[in-house]
Amino acid sequence: MGVAFDHFSLASKAVLAYRKAEELGETLAMSNLAYKLIKAGFLSEAEDLCKKAMASKEYHKNVNSAVSRIKDMPDEEKKKESEVVIKAGPLSEFYRDYGHALLQEDQRDHVGRWQGPDCVLNVAIEKKKFIAEGQYEQKPAAGVSLCRLYYHSLGISETTQKMKKCAVKYEGIVDGRAVKCNFRQEVEGAAIAVPTLLGGADKGVEVLMILSEDLKEIRVYEKRDSHRGNIIH
Repeated sequence: MGVAFDHFSLASKAVLAYRKAEELGETLAMSNLAYKLIKAGFLSEAEDLCKKAMASKEYHKNVNSAVSRIKDMPDEEKKKESEVVIKAGPLSEFYRDYGHALLQEDQRDHVGRWQGPDCVLNVAIEKKKFIAEGQYEQKPAAGVSLCRLYYHSLGISETTQKMKKCAVKYEGIVDGRAVKCNFRQEVEGAAIAVPTLLGGADKGVEVLMILSEDLKEIRVYEKRDSHRGNIIH
């Protein structure tokens, strides 16, 4: 019964069923319950349950598998923790420097041209308002793309699908030497917005910038979603 409850994500009922089977000496149920404890991080409790099961003369082979899993978990989590720390390092450093940049003297008004990741940007900083705009040529993607399938579903021709010019715009506020803005990229002359993989039209990307004192170096963090982002130097 415990397995059936687990299949339908009825966790509390599954545990109760496993406990009842444990009282009857069912070692398979004990191993199943041990796995649930392992998954929740209760390794010592899972180990005690496995020892109880192994006290039986003929215990189920899954008990040995659970014991092996208990032994492997600490090393696996240590490895995963190291990977997370290494991956989070650059972002943690960026946020630290961003906080420091917020406390600096406000950037003076500025007009100039910066080299962006895709094109040269016309930049204007005036009364803490930040705007950077530019355009570049974009070749149509080869093969079957999401956009092509989308346009085809609307009955739009191949000629209309081809995107030649892209306009990009960063717009936001400057505090100290830190910039918080929104990035948008639009196809010039497009009658409709290009959909994203998450559905709907692109609403822009949140961007954080750190400006150097001489404005010759800009560090950028593009927050694509809640789980990932890009740091650009």
